Amino acid sequence: METNQEKIRNSQNVIFVSGSFDPRSKNGVGCKLVLTYEECAAFSALKTEKMMDKKRKLLQFITEDFEPMTTSRFELKTMLWAIDTHKIEQKSPTLMVCTDFRTNKGLLERRLKLEETNYASARKDTTLANADLYKEFFKLHDRLGFNVLCEEDKGEQTTEQDTLSLLLLEVNKHSRETLSNQLKANATDKIAGKWF
Repeated sequence: METNQEKIRNSQNVIFVSGSFDPRSKNGVGCKLVLTYEECAAFSALKTEKMMDKKRKLLQFITEDFEPMTTSRFELKTMLWAIDTHKIEQKSPTLMVCTDFRTNKGLLERRLKLEETNYASARKDTTLANADLYKEFFKLHDRLGFNVLCEEDKGEQTTEQDTLSLLLLEVNKHSRETLSNQLKANATDKIAGKWF
C-alpha cells in the first residue's frame, strides 16, 4: 500500500481545500488552491520568510460562498465543489486532495460499510443526514480516482508534508479573511440601513 509520502510525490496536482464557517449565521466560505507538485516543491525550497511572503502573493485562491447549513454539510459541499470544478475529466490517481475538514477523515475507508447499510443511521428507519453528499463524493471519486490527505492523517512530518501543512494554512487563512470581511460588510449594511 502506498504511503502518504509516496502519494504526495506521485501527485501531479494538489488541491488544497479549507473553509470558514460562521456558527451564528451558518454561512460559510469555501476556499481552494490548485498547484502542481513542482509548484509545491518550489514553495518548500524557499529559505527565508521574505522569499516566502513574495511567493505567497502569487498564490491564486478561489473562494465560494455557501448558504446556511450545518458544519458537516458545509465541509462536504466545499470538498465536492473544490474537486468537481478542477479541470480534469477522467481518472487521475495523480490528483491529491489535501484538507483540514474532519468530516472527510476516513470517508473513503467507510464507503463499503455505508453502502452495505444503505446509508442507514443508528436510529431505526432513518437515513444519514448527509447520505446524498456521501454518494456524490463516492461517484466523483469513481470518476476521478483522487487521493485524499486529511491534515490529521499525516503522522510524522516530512518536508513534503510540512509544505502541504503550510499551504493548507494559507488556504484556511484566506477563507477566514474572506468570511470576516463579508460579516463586517453585512454588519455595516445593517447599521447603515437603520439610519436611512
